[in-house]
Amino acid sequence: LYPKSPLVGTKFPENDGRDGDERVTNVVFDWDVTSVYSKNEEVSSDIAVSVAASSLRAATKAVSKVTSSKPKPKPHPEDFIMFALPHHLETFADNTPEVNKESIDSALCLHTFHGRTCLVHGSKWNLPVSHGEPQSFLADRPPVAAAIPQLADALKKDIKFYLSGSILRGAADTYFSAKILAKVGRIIEIHDELQRLHSDEVLNEYSDADDSVVGESVASAIEVSLPSQEEAESLLDDLQKAVEIWLKPGGKENGGAEAEFLYDSSWGGFVNCGCDYVFEEGNAGNGTCENEFPDCPALEDVNVDFG
Repeated sequence: LYPKSPLVGTKFPENDGRDGDERVTNVVFDWDVTSVYSKNEEVSSDIAVSVAASSLRAATKAVSKVTSSKPKPKPHPEDFIMFALPHHLETFADNTPEVNKESIDSALCLHTFHGRTCLVHGSKWNLPVSHGEPQSFLADRPPVAAAIPQLADALKKDIKFYLSGSILRGAADTYFSAKILAKVGRIIEIHDELQRLHSDEVLNEYSDADDSVVGESVASAIEVSLPSQEEAESLLDDLQKAVEIWLKPGGKENGGAEAEFLYDSSWGGFVNCGCDYVFEEGNAGNGTCENEFPDCPALEDVNVDFG
């Protein structure tokens, strides 16, 4: 068994009303387990054990346990084994049937510079990542009272920022797309902070400002008009779509980004396929990638699209 074309994707939590520190996003590894044997071909059991054992430099001890060389049927995908690093071992979901703590054989572990590294069984890995406490983007001090009217005026324009069709479809390079997404996120955060000041809902959130300074900022924010909550939520919805599109495996055919992320089986981690961008005449922000996997320009030239 070997991983032919592994896919790594993200399963986002549903809007189930749970608090942020209780919500979990699952990183899912689908190893695309493939057998080197045909459907009707059989494999000797001592060959299978020898392969696993030799990778652990313990062939003699492991093979000695084999008492019969009778052939057995083609191995099941769940017989697939892969090394898991310490942070993988700590986060395997208990309720994942494909890979769980019972799948880890302590006899098949090595001590590496990463820590305890073990072979585990399973064709898919499900690694839950807790959202934890919500991240705060507030500075230790509020905006200066005199600057709040200018911030509000700029916000009325920025809240209407348009995310192009190519950004929403992941048909763009990763470098400049990330800059745009960071800008949109910052606009939303500024609106949120000014809205709380405007509503006088600030409760000891500024650790490096006394009450008089906070009071001046609140008084200034109350006097300005701000974009509606509906406008902010609309921009937030677009931002969510533009971020999540990159994290769906399988590319355009499976509802993911046109310039999809791939699992690097040589080094591990994500690399981007890259995008041979074709501009739509008269609408430069709604072009498309004319290439698709396995035609990946970023894998041929590391400078392409800053992928």
